[in-house]
Amino acid sequence: MTICSERPYQPDITVSSLVELLRQRAASAPDCVAYRFLSDGEAGESSITYGELNLRARSIATSLQEMSACGERALL
Repeated sequence: MTICSERPYQPDITVSSLVELLRQRAASAPDCVAYRFLSDGEAGESSITYGELNLRARSIATSLQEMSACGERALL
């Protein structure tokens, strides 16, 4: 797992949704930390990389599609 403190400027890459942004980040920096969770606000952290987040998001999307929720809004 890599902590990426700088985001490379990529003027030729445009995204129109959060899904596209996640896919782009998962493809270009799959091992970089996407989110860090602090259990008490200061310590006890756990984290998830862009690659892991993309896999989990795709898994949830598949489950929703199997429930015939395709095209519907979902609160996650």
